[in-house]
Amino acid sequence: HDGVTFSHSDDTIDITFDENINSALESDQLPADTYAWEVNDFCKSELVDREKAITIDRGFRCNVFDLFSDPFEDESEDDYRTRTMDEYNQLRHIFHLPNQLSGHIELKTSGLNAYDPNYQVRIVYIEKGSGVQRPYETAGLILKTTRNLYRLDYYQLKAFSEYRKYLSKLSYHENDHYNLVGHFKRITGDDITKEENRFRDLIVSEVQKVRLQITELENGDLELSPNLVGSKTKDENAIRREINLTKGTDTSKTLHVGRELIQVNEQAAKGIKEIQSVGTIKKEEAADFLQNIGSYIDGDKVDLDGFSYRVLGITEYIHTDFVDIQESDNDWFISSLASVIEDFEPFIKSVNELDAFEDKSAKALQNKADQVAFKDRVFELPEKEELEQRIGKLRVDLENKEPEQTPEKKVRKTLTFKIKYMEKAEQLQNLFETYDIPTSTLDHLNYQPYEYQKEAIQWIYSLYRSSINSDREVRGGILADDMGLGKTISSLLGMKAIIEHQKATDREAYLSRNKCFMVVAPLSLLKNWYEEVYKFFDVHPFSDIVILNSQNDLKKFRYEKGIERSQEVSATGPILPKNLKRCLKVGEDFGPGRLDAPGRLILTTYETMRDYQFSLSQMEFYCVIFDEAQKIKNPNTLASRSAKALTSDINIMSTGTPVENNLQEYWCIMDTANPNLFGAPELFNEAFVQPIKENSSDEMKLRVGKELYQMSGPFLLRRSKEELRDVLGDRLPNKYEYKGIENEDYLYLESLDNMLSPKQVQHYDTVLEMKWKDPTLGAALSALHHLRKCMIHPDLTFSNSVEHLANVTRDEFWNESAKLQSLLATLHQIKAKDEKVIIFSLSKSIQYLAKKWLKVEFGLNVDVISGDTKVESPRVEETRLGKIEKFGEKPGFNIIILSPLAAGVGLNVTAANHIFHLERHWNPAKESQANDRAYRIGQTKDVNIYYPIGKHPDFDSFDVKLDNLLSKKTF
Repeated sequence: HDGVTFSHSDDTIDITFDENINSALESDQLPADTYAWEVNDFCKSELVDREKAITIDRGFRCNVFDLFSDPFEDESEDDYRTRTMDEYNQLRHIFHLPNQLSGHIELKTSGLNAYDPNYQVRIVYIEKGSGVQRPYETAGLILKTTRNLYRLDYYQLKAFSEYRKYLSKLSYHENDHYNLVGHFKRITGDDITKEENRFRDLIVSEVQKVRLQITELENGDLELSPNLVGSKTKDENAIRREINLTKGTDTSKTLHVGRELIQVNEQAAKGIKEIQSVGTIKKEEAADFLQNIGSYIDGDKVDLDGFSYRVLGITEYIHTDFVDIQESDNDWFISSLASVIEDFEPFIKSVNELDAFEDKSAKALQNKADQVAFKDRVFELPEKEELEQRIGKLRVDLENKEPEQTPEKKVRKTLTFKIKYMEKAEQLQNLFETYDIPTSTLDHLNYQPYEYQKEAIQWIYSLYRSSINSDREVRGGILADDMGLGKTISSLLGMKAIIEHQKATDREAYLSRNKCFMVVAPLSLLKNWYEEVYKFFDVHPFSDIVILNSQNDLKKFRYEKGIERSQEVSATGPILPKNLKRCLKVGEDFGPGRLDAPGRLILTTYETMRDYQFSLSQMEFYCVIFDEAQKIKNPNTLASRSAKALTSDINIMSTGTPVENNLQEYWCIMDTANPNLFGAPELFNEAFVQPIKENSSDEMKLRVGKELYQMSGPFLLRRSKEELRDVLGDRLPNKYEYKGIENEDYLYLESLDNMLSPKQVQHYDTVLEMKWKDPTLGAALSALHHLRKCMIHPDLTFSNSVEHLANVTRDEFWNESAKLQSLLATLHQIKAKDEKVIIFSLSKSIQYLAKKWLKVEFGLNVDVISGDTKVESPRVEETRLGKIEKFGEKPGFNIIILSPLAAGVGLNVTAANHIFHLERHWNPAKESQANDRAYRIGQTKDVNIYYPIGKHPDFDSFDVKLDNLLSKKTF
């Protein structure tokens, strides 16, 4: 098509260009409104940059399944099906696909049953309207008969791919038949009918994740087995039998249990194999296993956030979270709990307790458990509908029993916490003392820190001195300065102050003691930390620097290949590196090649810390810096538990957003820094979260916030850029925020205030009409999704397909959207100033469309940085930093498109001083992080931020309501 050739073969496609087009592409002379330019750009940005395709002579080669993104965590099958269909619609245009497959598919069998060696399944296709069985071939995205070409959708593609593999086998396992039938039963569509014969009554489910089932045997050993989340059957023995029967078959398999075909994808199969490889935990190791499951089971393969536990002879399962085990006063065995109780109502005394019970019960039911552990008891769970009714009735009873409280009484409720627990917190605060940093701290620097940064350096040093003077009662703090204020240099110089103190106190001991420093950061920031050391210091103070990740020094310090959690452990005592085959070289057994060398700075990622938690927990650290510490805001993740297990004099939690969604995140981060400050999460919840639930007034929020801030005491250091404006002077630019709506906190800009186009209004009203006819929650969420897309362009309302916009004119693209009108007007104003702009957009289809039409409008080959863009690559120009450098190096006007999620950490885009939010993130903390990519120290121009608002002529639009919601969340 138009000089582009598509060759479909098996599961791959070759895309090639004729010589003239290829020459024009190489010289960047091909216009952006041509079909070949779109195909080339799609392949480069969506495939090659993601390493999902390779370049060949005059084109590209890719696997058809790499055209679709992987499922999100916890994404339902229906949601994933919807998303893959949206992505497929985009492929229809890019690959110029023919009409969709229509007609009749029959599953014919020969042989007695699936266990018969001569049994076989054949797939017959009859074209629509012909009634005649046609010979056909399939390859890539295409099914070809003697007369026609048809395109295959995602599930048809998967089914026929499995059929090709099936036909290539010389002999069959019964699982091969089940797997094939399961894929063809999932094919849906108005234009496809299926004749399934003996398979008609089978239902098909898909394993969404693999969790852990633990059975305590009579002798005290723990038997491990997989819990397949997503399957509908509860016949555990049948599932186990099928799993055992399919050992040694393909990594992707289908289990036949009763009338259910359970599809197990490759990732789930790895999880099953991981659990099977461990098998049984001896009685002597059981307590250690339950406390440190991550050392035995690979959390990348098995979902370890929750597991099911039972004692042999009890058929019901108990759902347990790590936090239940971690905080229980009992021993590690659930068997020590009281006998199973049917009625939970008498044991729940408050609405707060009921909320906690309801949350755990929901997780238990999702985990297919029949019981739940709560308040050191085990409760029988009824069916979901009965449980909801009983919880609802109990909630009414509890609310009616509790006397109405005046605001004054509610204040006393929070003070009760202070009387009972603040005393310990105040004692901890009294252990903090301020110390002057050693004068040599500021020697050998390439430039001196600012005064407010010196305060942060002194604060870190004082935390360290207070820690060693209080026998580590003081454990650290949260450095929560706004993004862009220099938390990195403050942290590095804080560590240098510790080094100077140690050398002055006992230099020989410091140089001989195997005690280190460590920075834990997202992968995208490791290189930045390494470079900052050499940027700040003329002579850096560390003995040496190790980058502990797979791309750098990890292989040098890893003892045997593989992560340490992915192995059997036979130790009867604490798990030490010497007990592990796969571990890091920690301790005297590894001699001079050990990781824990005196005064070393280790730069590593949260993932590496998680994977090698036992080796790292055996090391001693003067100080650990957790950069972007919101990465461990969830107490149930393995990374959070690994962080809390490190042996460090102080932990510094560095994050500009210590609260992104709720106050419990702040508890988890502070608990890693100072576990004695806030106590158990239930107590924190009662003191600070529950009062706001009971009274959500602004007055209550401010009162609770102030108390929380005061209770954090000297262990929280937070300064905003606005607060330091007088100190920073010209070093901090002015920030102007413009909106298309009148708001006292923003400047109004008329060009951002546009009425929806007539076509937008029509599509918007259609979505609302559909929602009014269907009052369910699912319909509401679907309507929000459609309205968000309608606000960008009406032709995107009901599909992400760019095909809808393939043939529109320039005016139709820009003028049929209120927000695109605002974008175009704003870009021309910025171009007139010869300055640069960041466009923030969430969805990939909109990023793609914007890139295409910006090329047409301004002649710029705009780069897109999303979650798919590489962090590291031998070709620097393909990485995030490489694209940003290219963006900044081009003189004058330029545009870059960023996803606010990808831009959340590690990117410095001070070359741009304009930010346009084409789509807004639901989380204002993410939006603030995105803005601070440009609004930071180092920016030499005033920063302008634009929020376009599309308005409906009759009522508040989606944009207006979202803006109100984000303002409330920000407050």
